Amino acid sequence: MHCVRKVFKDVADAIKNKDPYDPHSGPRERGRNVAIKKDSREAAVVFIGMKSGIGITESTVLVNEYRNSAGLESVSWTAVKNFIHRYPSLLKLHKRAVKKSGKDDPECPWALARLAQACQIRRQLQLGLNPEARLPTELVEDLPPIFVDGIAWWDEFHLKVRLGHASEWEFLLCRDPESGDVCPEEEGGVWDEESPTTSAKYPGEARVCAGAVMRTTVDGLKQGLTLPLFSYTGKTVVGPTV
Repeated sequence: MHCVRKVFKDVADAIKNKDPYDPHSGPRERGRNVAIKKDSREAAVVFIGMKSGIGITESTVLVNEYRNSAGLESVSWTAVKNFIHRYPSLLKLHKRAVKKSGKDDPECPWALARLAQACQIRRQLQLGLNPEARLPTELVEDLPPIFVDGIAWWDEFHLKVRLGHASEWEFLLCRDPESGDVCPEEEGGVWDEESPTTSAKYPGEARVCAGAVMRTTVDGLKQGLTLPLFSYTGKTVVGPTV
């Protein structure tokens, strides 16, 4: 607010003196770039603000609220930013990671069972690629080989329904109202009507299963193929009973 008031005062003085106002003349006040001490109250405010995730700008506001209440001048945004970068041993800024919901304990029963299943499938795929690689301790009936060209892989794919056109951009043509030919507006052309996209509060979803498979040709080459999409949009998928 101090900088805004100063600009208004400078403009009023220029009008009063009948002089042109030059915004580049004189010192440009942007707040004092005061160095924040590591053990100061301002540093504690920065720590709390950055930890809560409000960012440098909002942390600067909190610091200046404290300093103004203590009768001190405001500090600049650069002062807070420099303080953060000056103490990498105290503050570390990085992009927040995203994790899926659920447990991440590697020793839980589900994780151990999943690991055993993955190891078994990998071993069966190895036997499918080279049946002669079977170990003496492995029985044929216990670990049958799995052949890559005998498996179909499926995965779910959900896409939000967009009411209207799929593209975010719209091109309009200026046409002659009688012939429909493209012509400029100054020659009597009329622009097409806009076709906005309708936004819905709770849009539906298109839900499909996409599949892929690998086959072996007569020449012995591996060839990847996509399978027909299985659409279950608006349907309830029921799994096998246990």
